[in-house]
Amino acid sequence: IEAFTPTATNSTWATYAYMSTPRCSFGAAAVNGRLVIAGGADNNYITLASAEVFDPASPGTWTAAASMATPRWNHCVAALGTLVYSIGGCKDYGDNDGNVLNSVEAYDITANAWAPVANMTTARADAAASTLNEKLYVMGGNYPNILNSVEYYDPAAKTWAAAASMGTARW
Repeated sequence: IEAFTPTATNSTWATYAYMSTPRCSFGAAAVNGRLVIAGGADNNYITLASAEVFDPASPGTWTAAASMATPRWNHCVAALGTLVYSIGGCKDYGDNDGNVLNSVEAYDITANAWAPVANMTTARADAAASTLNEKLYVMGGNYPNILNSVEYYDPAAKTWAAAASMGTARW
């Protein structure tokens, strides 16, 4: 991992340790000053359920985290409060047909545990996720076509609901 430190006069990049497991198409989110990465595929194109946590204060080391219940790649990941959500994606690397997920898992970094949360209403891979006003939004994606739909998760109600669709389908 490389970390960028911007300054007015001398911005720098610092190189830290490599992840324990080489992976592509993974998701990442920051929570409690640490970076959580989850899923993806290894260099043999095997879909991963494993997760790792990078702590820049320890100094810059990766530690194994609990694995998700469902291996996934091309999923989106976002942090809301103290939880990291792993959303949708595909079960089998390189094969979107019939393998796109609507399931969601939440990682509690303090407990080092993943737990299932309510499924999205739409299965989607290659989507984007963000948070706003204590809600988790997932937009766009792919399956079986490129999507313009948006839905959000309300952790207080533990439910997903539709939001206004985007004007253009995106993935």
